[in-house]
Amino acid sequence: MPAPTACALLAGFAACVASFVALRDMPADKTDAAAIAHWIGQLGDDDFDKREEASQKLAAIGEPALPALQEAAEKEANPEARSRAGKLAEAIAKSVYPELRSISGGTPGYWWNRVAFTPDGKQAVVAGGGVFLYDLDNGKELYRGVMEQQYARRGLCLSTDGKQFLTGHQSDSVVRLAEVATGKQIRTFVGHTGGVWGTALSPDGALAVSGGDDKTLRIWEVKTGKEQRRCEGVADTPLCLAFGPQGARFASGHGGADSSFLVRLWDAGTGKEVRAFKGHTQNVTSIAFVSDEKYLLSSSMDGTIRLWDVESGKVVQQMKHEGGVYDAAASPDGTRALSAGFSDKTVRLWDLTTGKEIHRFTAHQAGVLAVAISRDGKRGLSCDANQTMKLWQLAK
Repeated sequence: MPAPTACALLAGFAACVASFVALRDMPADKTDAAAIAHWIGQLGDDDFDKREEASQKLAAIGEPALPALQEAAEKEANPEARSRAGKLAEAIAKSVYPELRSISGGTPGYWWNRVAFTPDGKQAVVAGGGVFLYDLDNGKELYRGVMEQQYARRGLCLSTDGKQFLTGHQSDSVVRLAEVATGKQIRTFVGHTGGVWGTALSPDGALAVSGGDDKTLRIWEVKTGKEQRRCEGVADTPLCLAFGPQGARFASGHGGADSSFLVRLWDAGTGKEVRAFKGHTQNVTSIAFVSDEKYLLSSSMDGTIRLWDVESGKVVQQMKHEGGVYDAAASPDGTRALSAGFSDKTVRLWDLTTGKEIHRFTAHQAGVLAVAISRDGKRGLSCDANQTMKLWQLAK
């Protein structure tokens, strides 16, 4: 069967339709696994025209063929098939997951520890020694270093409407609420006796939770700034926090000396623990709810990203970097995740349904500490220890 003349190697998602030989005349842009496997197998055919046909078919399928091509590039026994699969995977990935923008800024000597998209996806809030706001359309800094303090500002959470952010600092015992648009401080929450590592806001904005070096988890009333209650049984350092979408529960990730490195689920109304999730072997660096509280996503300096079933407490998927992972973020639809490799300097995109790596972003020159996914799931952000932020396309 002659190769379709309208399909170029980097056609991506183009509607290139043709009949498959021995595969039920299926159109080439379908994502059927058997079809993809067929064309990958044909990459090593003795007939040059058949190899070319297979390359064009796979290029036309685009992103859905990428995981299988990446695997073939490593494992195919036929050297021609292995070589073609590698080149196709590289070309498709470059087309599907381009770097859209790179922004450098911050304060010299400080890492960028956390990043968040505003709800419209047009701006990024970044926390390091201080908090910074950037316009993602043009890369311009809108304000810099508000609440600047020496060492790391590790806590950052945006309100659901994107108008406010809550933040904590490792050498400041005060939790602070501020306006995203101006960086102006609105309210403080006073009570901690050590640095604050994790912060979170409830979806309705009524409650805040914070935790840190004094080994306490505190629930605050946002309107008044008063402490409502403390969680019971905290014996180690809460490093990261996240409220569930329903607002009734929140999760915490723990670390520190003599820690069991737990992920813990709490009842926001009572401050009592609902469940503990055991498995990480080093500090838990991030926590997020997935699929409307059905799952929890955690990352750790033990090099793993784990997807937990909330009701059973069991690990559903486990993914791994070469070295510590500083942050992870789930897509709004709960199907994918981004992770920040501090040791291997990579950002990785994962399929949460299979636990397989979809793509690896390798442009950072320093340890990656923060990642975020836009609310439409189409773009990702990552920040590193050199105060460099990168905006990525996460086409699907």
